[in-house]
Amino acid sequence: MLEKYLKIVNIFQFILNLIIVIVKLPSHIKNRKIVKLNNKGTLNIIGNGPSLKDDYLKLISEKNSESDYMAVNSFAVTDMYEIIKPSYYVICDPAFFSDEVIDKFSALQNNVFTAINEKTKWNLTLFIHPNGQKHSPFISTMNNKNVSIHFINNIPIIDGSQKFNNFLFKYQLANPLFQNVLVAAIYIGIQLKYSTINIWGADHSWHEDFILGKDNIIYTPDKHFYDTEVNFTPHINAEGKPIKVYEEFTSLARVFKIYISLQLYSEYVNCKIINRSTKTWIDAFERN
Repeated sequence: MLEKYLKIVNIFQFILNLIIVIVKLPSHIKNRKIVKLNNKGTLNIIGNGPSLKDDYLKLISEKNSESDYMAVNSFAVTDMYEIIKPSYYVICDPAFFSDEVIDKFSALQNNVFTAINEKTKWNLTLFIHPNGQKHSPFISTMNNKNVSIHFINNIPIIDGSQKFNNFLFKYQLANPLFQNVLVAAIYIGIQLKYSTINIWGADHSWHEDFILGKDNIIYTPDKHFYDTEVNFTPHINAEGKPIKVYEEFTSLARVFKIYISLQLYSEYVNCKIINRSTKTWIDAFERN
């Protein structure tokens, strides 16, 4: 019974995806900038998971002129940024581009964009969440001539027909839901036509640290490879209400399923994705 139910749900998802594309396509085509680069080498996507501390020396030892690097989110504030000198940078968290943010994210906005603006002495393509075009004061103050800003095309679709989705992704008529920055980075890496994509620092082990407080709020420690202190953060939604346990695990299930979709798409366009993270919960990609 469940199997039949899921098949029916998948049909409705396909129809919904089709409607979303049809509705949004006219304005999308008018404003989009198709990425036309044709790279044949290897792209290393550097996540911010704690495992990067263990894998950093290996990443550096393999650095060569035939490999490019893509950083994400807060990487620019670390010392590694000027050592790696990534060719690409992806910032996809809407919190970076909100006019009304809490002090924590306001400081994050300032630190990251200031670091990119002041540190970048090489050519860098900065891929920005669409909200950044209208809602980030830092974009207008970016005066580093080495940094080229590219706003990410965004017509998100979920599940449905993978064959249909592959067609939409290939011609940049739609994209997977950018539930986190790694999804966006992998999708952009495939669109840049790299033959191989290595992923580093993609632990995705947040659930191991979930703590349910006596107030029935989930707490997790903020753990990135660059953190010197660990602070416990309550899981609160945009309305200030606690996120329920089932919502958290539904969200995790969704992102792991999106990775499966990206793997299938990468096979469709002959791109090989390898997860080089020593510790990881992502089972969609080949491990090495």
